[in-house]
Amino acid sequence: MIYELTGKEKQSYDMLCEFADRLLKPVVQTWCNSNKTIKSGCSAEDMMQDIYVRLMLTCVTNFLRHKKAVGGINRDKVWFCKWMFTVAKNIRNDKLEKFKTRNQKQCPLDEKLAAELEIENLEDERRAQILEMFELVLSLKMKAYKKLTWIVLSLYIIRYDISKIHATNIMVDTLSEKTLFAIWDEAKKSFNEIEWMDVPPLSIEGFEISLAERFDENRLVGEMIYKEVFMKKGGKAAISDWCNRINSTIKSRMSYETFDN
Repeated sequence: MIYELTGKEKQSYDMLCEFADRLLKPVVQTWCNSNKTIKSGCSAEDMMQDIYVRLMLTCVTNFLRHKKAVGGINRDKVWFCKWMFTVAKNIRNDKLEKFKTRNQKQCPLDEKLAAELEIENLEDERRAQILEMFELVLSLKMKAYKKLTWIVLSLYIIRYDISKIHATNIMVDTLSEKTLFAIWDEAKKSFNEIEWMDVPPLSIEGFEISLAERFDENRLVGEMIYKEVFMKKGGKAAISDWCNRINSTIKSRMSYETFDN
């Protein structure tokens, strides 16, 4: 794909669009099927066409030749997936705003204000619940890699509005070869990038202490490679099992809706 986009010959976007289909199309279909505002204005195919165009126009300048790329070409798989999701979310948000504006012109002012206040209150309440869940999980007495798995999976679902299954697949594909320290660094970046995700410093410090404990004579817990802790059934089974257990704990202690879907 890199050669197709940066080679001296005429650029080709076939592999870029194929990758976008695998990574983004299921998410876009979910957005269009579950959001009435978007569904009333466009189909999943329409949105994917806009995403293809945006990716083709910006992939080289905004990702492959990003100023922070090592060696002149950005080959970071995790960064690439996040960048593609960001492009897709920006297009979704643009369309959502466009269709909302169109619908509001047909909606009486009092009804519009009441609906906006109700949505805002529900969002604030849900965000407060999510923060409580993160604090609880960070404080649980269990293996650090299990807690880290739930944290990263939940952050993917929150940031990219994707399903648990899709988030699990991304984790296995992009994080398996990384150390727990590196995965935790990615999680902390996400904390900073989500405006309302104000996780208490003490919770973060406590978790980092667990990563700094010795795993064996030669390594710290945080130096373990993620795939080393997977169960024999594989990464997807391990992630599902650990997150289901933690979600059960959350429900028993808080009775909150977790990230089960």
